[in-house]
Amino acid sequence: MRTLDDYFRDVIPRVYMPVMRELLTSEEFGTVNFSIRHFPDGPPQTGEIPIGTDDWTLFVEVHGETMFEPLYEPITDEEISSRFYSDLQDWIS
Repeated sequence: MRTLDDYFRDVIPRVYMPVMRELLTSEEFGTVNFSIRHFPDGPPQTGEIPIGTDDWTLFVEVHGETMFEPLYEPITDEEISSRFYSDLQDWIS
Protein backbone atom coordinates (compact mmCIF):
# COMPACT_ATOMS: atom_id res chain seq x y z
CA MET A 1 0.00 0.00 0.00
CA ARG A 2 1.34 3.44 -0.94
CA THR A 3 1.97 6.13 1.63
CA LEU A 4 1.55 9.90 1.57
CA ASP A 5 5.28 10.25 0.86
CA ASP A 6 4.97 7.77 -2.03
CA TYR A 7 2.44 10.10 -3.60
CA PHE A 8 4.71 13.14 -3.28
CA ARG A 9 7.90 11.39 -4.43
CA ASP A 10 6.49 9.14 -7.15
CA VAL A 11 2.79 9.21 -8.01
CA ILE A 12 2.29 12.97 -8.37
CA PRO A 13 5.34 13.53 -10.64
CA ARG A 14 4.80 10.38 -12.70
CA VAL A 15 1.00 10.17 -12.97
CA TYR A 16 -0.62 13.52 -12.15
CA MET A 17 1.91 15.94 -13.66
CA PRO A 18 1.77 14.57 -17.24
CA VAL A 19 -2.03 14.96 -17.22
CA MET A 20 -1.67 18.54 -16.00
CA ARG A 21 1.00 19.35 -18.60
CA GLU A 22 -1.38 18.12 -21.29
CA LEU A 23 -4.52 19.93 -20.13
CA LEU A 24 -3.26 23.17 -18.56
CA THR A 25 -1.65 26.17 -20.21
CA SER A 26 1.98 26.82 -19.30
CA GLU A 27 0.86 29.81 -17.21
CA GLU A 28 -1.65 27.65 -15.28
CA PHE A 29 0.86 24.84 -14.89
CA GLY A 30 3.35 27.25 -13.33
CA THR A 31 0.92 27.95 -10.47
CA VAL A 32 0.18 24.32 -9.53
CA ASN A 33 0.49 23.38 -5.88
CA PHE A 34 -0.32 20.01 -4.27
CA SER A 35 -1.14 19.04 -0.71
CA ILE A 36 -2.67 15.96 0.90
CA ARG A 37 -5.15 16.56 3.70
CA HIS A 38 -8.09 15.12 5.53
CA PHE A 39 -11.06 16.53 3.64
CA PRO A 40 -12.29 19.24 3.96
CA ASP A 41 -10.20 21.27 6.38
CA GLY A 42 -7.34 19.20 7.78
CA PRO A 43 -3.79 20.55 7.69
CA PRO A 44 -1.39 19.40 4.93
CA GLN A 45 0.22 16.05 5.80
CA THR A 46 3.28 14.06 4.72
CA GLY A 47 4.94 10.94 6.00
CA GLU A 48 4.83 7.19 5.86
CA ILE A 49 1.09 7.12 6.57
CA PRO A 50 -0.64 4.55 4.33
CA ILE A 51 -3.30 5.79 1.92
CA GLY A 52 -6.52 3.89 2.50
CA THR A 53 -6.29 3.97 6.28
CA ASP A 54 -8.23 7.22 6.49
CA ASP A 55 -10.06 9.81 4.39
CA TRP A 56 -7.19 11.37 2.42
CA THR A 57 -7.74 13.93 -0.32
CA LEU A 58 -5.28 15.43 -2.80
CA PHE A 59 -5.78 19.19 -3.00
CA VAL A 60 -4.67 20.55 -6.39
CA GLU A 61 -4.43 24.33 -6.52
CA VAL A 62 -4.21 26.12 -9.89
CA HIS A 63 -4.27 29.94 -10.03
CA GLY A 64 -5.75 30.10 -6.54
CA GLU A 65 -8.61 27.72 -7.40
CA THR A 66 -8.69 24.35 -5.64
CA MET A 67 -9.71 20.98 -7.01
CA PHE A 68 -10.15 17.95 -4.74
CA GLU A 69 -9.19 14.37 -5.67
CA PRO A 70 -10.07 11.60 -3.21
CA LEU A 71 -7.19 9.14 -2.75
CA TYR A 72 -8.00 5.44 -2.80
CA GLU A 73 -5.81 2.38 -2.43
CA PRO A 74 -5.29 -0.04 -3.92
CA ILE A 75 -5.57 1.60 -7.35
CA THR A 76 -3.41 1.33 -10.46
CA ASP A 77 -1.56 4.25 -12.00
CA GLU A 78 -3.72 3.85 -15.12
CA GLU A 79 -6.90 4.17 -13.05
CA ILE A 80 -5.53 7.26 -11.29
CA SER A 81 -4.51 8.85 -14.59
CA SER A 82 -7.85 8.14 -16.27
CA ARG A 83 -9.91 9.41 -13.33
CA PHE A 84 -7.76 12.53 -12.88
CA TYR A 85 -7.80 13.31 -16.62
CA SER A 86 -11.60 13.22 -16.63
CA ASP A 87 -11.94 15.16 -13.37
CA LEU A 88 -9.46 17.84 -14.50
CA GLN A 89 -11.25 18.26 -17.84
CA ASP A 90 -14.56 18.72 -16.01
CA TRP A 91 -12.96 21.15 -13.56
CA ILE A 92 -11.42 23.25 -16.36
CA SER A 93 -14.73 23.61 -18.20
